[in-house]
Amino acid sequence: MGIHAKQELRDAALTDIKNGMKVVAMFDRGGDASELSNVLELVTDAWNYFPHKALNGLSPAEKLLEHPQ
Repeated sequence: MGIHAKQELRDAALTDIKNGMKVVAMFDRGGDASELSNVLELVTDAWNYFPHKALNGLSPAEKLLEHPQ
């Protein structure tokens, strides 16, 4: 993945969940179910580990660390 694609992915995760389909479309090359599975895994990881504006710049993973179990 190139730097430009990484930045687009990060920017999309920073905004909101509405961009989820935009991110999937960025990587969808019309492949088979296995390729789609890989794309969805990438999008899920980006969503969970990139910062979100709604979480004051934290990622969901970082937000979880704020709360003791």
